Amino acid sequence: MANSSFVLFTVEIITVGHIFPNAPGAIPFIGPGLDTAIEELGRLYGRNFNFTHKYLFDSRYPNAYELATGSDVLVASWYYSPLRRPGNLTVFIFGGSLESYPTNRLAGGWNTLMMTSVTNGQILRNRELSPTWITGSCVSLGAYLRLYDNLLQTFKWRSIYVIADAAANPVYLDLHPSLLGVISRIEGSQCTSRWINSGRSVVTDLKPYLLEFQTMSRVLIFLGRGETLRQLMLEAFNQSMTGSEYVFIAMEVFESPLYGRFTWKAGDSDDNMAREAFRSVLLLGPDRSIYDAPSTGLVHDWKRRTLRDYNVSYDEVNPYVMSSYSSVLIFGQILNETLTAEELPDFRDGKALAQRFMNRSFRLDYTEVYIDEAGERRPDLVVRDLDLESGRFVKKLLQEKKHSHLITLGDIDWGGDSADEGPPQNEPPCGYRGHARDCQRSNHQTAIVTGVLVTLCGVVGAVTAIYAAVRRSNKAADMWWKLQLVEEITGTVSVTFTPKTLKRIV
Repeated sequence: MANSSFVLFTVEIITVGHIFPNAPGAIPFIGPGLDTAIEELGRLYGRNFNFTHKYLFDSRYPNAYELATGSDVLVASWYYSPLRRPGNLTVFIFGGSLESYPTNRLAGGWNTLMMTSVTNGQILRNRELSPTWITGSCVSLGAYLRLYDNLLQTFKWRSIYVIADAAANPVYLDLHPSLLGVISRIEGSQCTSRWINSGRSVVTDLKPYLLEFQTMSRVLIFLGRGETLRQLMLEAFNQSMTGSEYVFIAMEVFESPLYGRFTWKAGDSDDNMAREAFRSVLLLGPDRSIYDAPSTGLVHDWKRRTLRDYNVSYDEVNPYVMSSYSSVLIFGQILNETLTAEELPDFRDGKALAQRFMNRSFRLDYTEVYIDEAGERRPDLVVRDLDLESGRFVKKLLQEKKHSHLITLGDIDWGGDSADEGPPQNEPPCGYRGHARDCQRSNHQTAIVTGVLVTLCGVVGAVTAIYAAVRRSNKAADMWWKLQLVEEITGTVSVTFTPKTLKRIV
C-alpha cells in the first residue's frame, strides 16, 4: 500500500557543462530544454516534490576537452562544500561529453543517479563501472553498433576497410574502437583501419587510402564529416571505384552543421560527378522521429531563452534539446511511480533508481522513449541510399528501437548500370587484385588455347601456300603424281606431306 505520509520531497537536480556555444550539447542549447522540463515537473508533481536546479560550470573551460580535465574537481568541490544543503534526493541531469566519464566515476562512488541527454559512451553498458548512469540521448552508440553488425551480416561482407577522421566530432571517435570490436567478432572477418586528419589542411589526399582499399576490400566504412565524405567519393569516382562493385557506408548523427553536410550537392562544378558517385553510399542515421518536439510554441520558447540567457541565436533546434527535455520528463515519471509503490524506495540508492528505468518504454505526448537493459535509450535507426531522380537520400532499411533485426522498406540502388544488380560481393570472383588462382588458371588456359589456334592457323596457311607452289612446280614438270616434300616451317615444326595428305587438307 502506498505511503500516505509522503509529501513535499526535495529533489536536487545538478547540471554539469560548459557555457560556450561550440557544441550541440553545450548549456546555451540544451539548458532551456532542461529548464522548461523541470518547470513542467513542478506543475505535474509539485504537490509532492520540490525541485531545485543548479548549473555547475567554469568559464575557464571553454570546451568539452578542457572541461573534462577539471570537471572532477568542479563537481567534488560542490558536493563537499560546507555551504551545500543537500536535498532528499540528488540527481545529475546534464548533456554530457568527455566530462561524463569523470562525473560517472564520482556519481558511481556516491551511489547517485546520473542521467545524460547527449553522450552515452560504451562504458555505460558496463554496469559495474557505471552502476548509476542512465542516458536519454537520441544518439545511441549501442544501436549503431547493432546496425553495423546487421548490415555486414545481412550482406555477408567480411573484408572491411575503415577510415576514421581524427578531426571529426567525438561521437565518431567514441564509436571507432567499439566498431572494430564488432567487426572482429564476425566469423571470418578481416578489418583494416586507417586514420586521417582533415583538420590539418583544407584538402586531404585520400587517393592513397582508396588505392590500398581497392587491394583488400569492397566495403568501406567512413567515420567523419559530410564534407570529407564528398571529397572521398569524388576521388573514388576518379579512380573508377564507384558502381555496383563498391559500397561506402557513412553515418550522419543528425542534421547539423557541427557534423557536416552529408550531401553530394555543394553548388560547384563537381556536383554532377558527386551525385553519380553518391549512388554507392549507404547513409546510416536516425529516423525522423528524433526531431519530434512537444510543440512549436515550446521550440520558440527555447530559442527565446537561449538568446535571452546566453546571447546566442540559431535557426534549427538540434535533437539534443528534445532529448534533454525528454530525459527530465521520464525522470519525473519514475519519481511519480514511487508514490504508488508498495514500499517507499531508498532515494539514496542511485543504483536501485537506475534499475527502474531499464527495459521499458516511456510514453510522452509527442514521442516514445525506450531504455534498454543497460540503461541506454534506443532510437529507431534507418539506412538510406540516394534517389537519383530527386537527389535525396531515401530510407530503405529500418532497425526499430525494440528489435535488433532489419526491416526492408524499399529496394537499394547499388549504383550499377541495371536496377536489378545486387549488393557488392565481399570479394570479386577474381580476387581484389585479379590474381585469384582459378582466374590465373583460366587465363593461362586461354593463353595456351589461343597460342595453339594461332600456331595451327599459321601451319594451315603455310601448308596452303606450299601446296599451291608445289602444284605449279609439278604441273610444269608433269610430275604431280609423285611428290615427296619435306619442309621445315618456322624452324620448329617438321611436316611431311604426300598427295593423300594434301587431298585431306584441301
